[in-house]
Amino acid sequence: MKNTDKKSEAAILRQKAEEQLKKKAAKTVSKLSEVEMLKLVHELEVHQIELEMQNEELMMVKEKAETAAYKYTTLYDFAPSGYYTLSRDGKIIELNIIASNMLSKDRSHCIKSSFGFFISDDTKPLFNTFLEKVFHSKTKESCDITLATNGNAPLYVHLTGIVSENGEQCYVIAVDITERKRAEETLRVTEAKYRGIIEQSLDGTVITNEEGNIVVWNKSMESITGILQSNAIGMPIWKIQLQLIPKEQATIELLDQLKSGLKNILEQKTNWSGLTRDQEILCVDGTQKMVQDSSFIIKTDNTINFGSILRDITERKIAENKLKESEEKYRLLYESNQMPIANFDAETLKFLSVNDAFVH
Repeated sequence: MKNTDKKSEAAILRQKAEEQLKKKAAKTVSKLSEVEMLKLVHELEVHQIELEMQNEELMMVKEKAETAAYKYTTLYDFAPSGYYTLSRDGKIIELNIIASNMLSKDRSHCIKSSFGFFISDDTKPLFNTFLEKVFHSKTKESCDITLATNGNAPLYVHLTGIVSENGEQCYVIAVDITERKRAEETLRVTEAKYRGIIEQSLDGTVITNEEGNIVVWNKSMESITGILQSNAIGMPIWKIQLQLIPKEQATIELLDQLKSGLKNILEQKTNWSGLTRDQEILCVDGTQKMVQDSSFIIKTDNTINFGSILRDITERKIAENKLKESEEKYRLLYESNQMPIANFDAETLKFLSVNDAFVH
């Protein structure tokens, strides 16, 4: 009914306009000469062409606007991140397809729903604080939350929001960081296991960063050297090494070697990884120990760490020295004995060794 009424009103208005135009035209024609009439017709034709050109421009502008709107809608809907428009009380005003997928609901069902309804209880306070900051500041705010919907696995999301110009709503970008969180958790568990193994190891372990500062110094290293973990962490490794070198070996040349040790490794002047050596160290209590020092390098995409595993071999070295002394005594007794002595293989009857008396 309303459309019919509008059409009839337009028809009446046009009829009245045509009647007034005829009256004006009749008066004008009687007053205008033929030349003036031709000029008037020319002006009208030019004006008509101008109107047609303007109409074409308007159509082109309209087409561009529609294309731009389509592109915006496409980009908005199929963007890799979730886009939300939220009210002051956290209700969803608008969202794109990815955003509705994050909530595991159809987009039409999300409109006017409270965004907080989809957030896990443990991260809901973080979101409430985030939303309050967004509406009370002119800068971007961010937080990490967990979405838990329809019994699905938790979805970890990073939110970045900013208030609109009118201050009545805010725009929020949501990025799925679930894979990153899982990787971080896996890394945390791995590091915990790795640290547990190091701490429980009977061998002393020291690890430094690329700058040569100690980042790991386990309890066994404390027991071997007497240097406390709290005093070692953060210290340059060369300073600790200097404390452990017996005084008679501590020379200026050795100090320079210790300071340039990591630099030479980084410049690949020294093949340090896998190097094992026995050395004597001076402990804090003044005692000297023999240790086996095995070095290693840990390389990742972004970092490089250097480490050493120290094993206390003092007792083993004492036993080895005693064995050597015993073997030397036995050899002297064997060689200098006046009685002829010979060792031979019982199966082949070949001599293995004989002393001088046996030869004579």
